[in-house]
Amino acid sequence: MNIFFNFYPTEHFDHFFLSIKLPFLCFGIMLTLFLLYYPKLNRRKVENTTIALQTILIVILNIWYIASHYRWLTESLPLYHCRIFMWGLVICHYLKFHKGKMFFAIGGLVGSIIAFTIPETDPFNFPHITIISFMFGHLLLFINSMLTIKFHYRKLKIREIAINLSIIAIIMYVANYFFHGNYGFMRVPPKILAPLIDKYVPLYPVSLTLALILTLCLINEILYRIKKIQNPSL
Repeated sequence: MNIFFNFYPTEHFDHFFLSIKLPFLCFGIMLTLFLLYYPKLNRRKVENTTIALQTILIVILNIWYIASHYRWLTESLPLYHCRIFMWGLVICHYLKFHKGKMFFAIGGLVGSIIAFTIPETDPFNFPHITIISFMFGHLLLFINSMLTIKFHYRKLKIREIAINLSIIAIIMYVANYFFHGNYGFMRVPPKILAPLIDKYVPLYPVSLTLALILTLCLINEILYRIKKIQNPSL
């Protein structure tokens, strides 16, 4: 428990997640396919369970941030894209606002894949709560996004995607200005991409937001084409 809730960053960061990234991603994909298509599972119970686990994990993480005061205003607020998508799915689920879940589902699908591809974790070693939250939080985000896309699908409008992501970006930019943080990686890109972005990407925050808008629009269109094949009446 001391390791799990440790308040002080480690001096010797073990990069644990990087060493198991691919096996964990494969496990996540297989688990998602099982939950989506295994015929004997009760879909409603599966969705309620995964949403409940997502809720418990983000609540525990926020309690830790408050109790530890670790970069409290610069790191703890739910102003990273994936945290927003997690909260969005959780809130829409419990309010039974399934129509509103699709934006957060498509965003969560993209965000979780990016997080697994380009992980940027806090300087704590496994099994610290921040590492557990990163690993299983994004896994649950991926699962809940896929469940929403399968069972609560609706096609998003391009305007809806653009406006929502633009509002999120503005809120992050303002928060970064006042709290000197790096919410949404809007000020400083992930370390693995920083050299490339610093050299080739102008107006980084704007470019990042436009790239996310285009990516979500592309995924939205691909999902629509797939759903159209499955259900021509759409």
